[in-house]
Amino acid sequence: MRREDFLGFRSLESKVADKAWKYIELEDFEEAVDKTWNLFFIEAKKFLNAPADHENGFSVRLVDNLSKELELDEDKINSLHKLRKLRNKIVKRGHEPNHENWSLIRTVIEVLNLVLTTKKPNFVDGAKLCPDCGAVWDDDYDECDWCGWSGKPSPPETISHEGRTNCEECGEKWDEDFEICDWCGWPHPDED
Repeated sequence: MRREDFLGFRSLESKVADKAWKYIELEDFEEAVDKTWNLFFIEAKKFLNAPADHENGFSVRLVDNLSKELELDEDKINSLHKLRKLRNKIVKRGHEPNHENWSLIRTVIEVLNLVLTTKKPNFVDGAKLCPDCGAVWDDDYDECDWCGWSGKPSPPETISHEGRTNCEECGEKWDEDFEICDWCGWPHPDED
């Protein structure tokens, strides 16, 4: 997993993001869990414009609210909650043996990338402005009445070339007749 493979991270200037990627690249799982969770927490709060909430269960509500907003599937939601719980165990008890599951880190990075690349309407002087065309958007509608922008994330595009698709993991051309990439084995069966 490389930072430059995720569009949202290419222009993100953040010390927390730098630390998260540092530990991912060093393959230090426990530090990567802690730092990617911190980054998720910060970016999810900004994306949702979440109020200051220090009540018990805020992190659970943050994951649930973001999941609802981005329409995440159950697998991603479960992975985010597993990462949250694992991070709490590591912070409270220290080393957690036999919990190394890099697919949790991959999921949070994918969700963060979605957060960083999903546009949201802007508000100027009480008016809602479309982030795509800049027109004033009537609040009565779920999408911009000028250009149709809705803010709903679109599924990632795969690049096809003559019956082959580029692998999401390694970028090599992958024969669509196979369930896994014939170059790197993605999706790795042991990551579930």
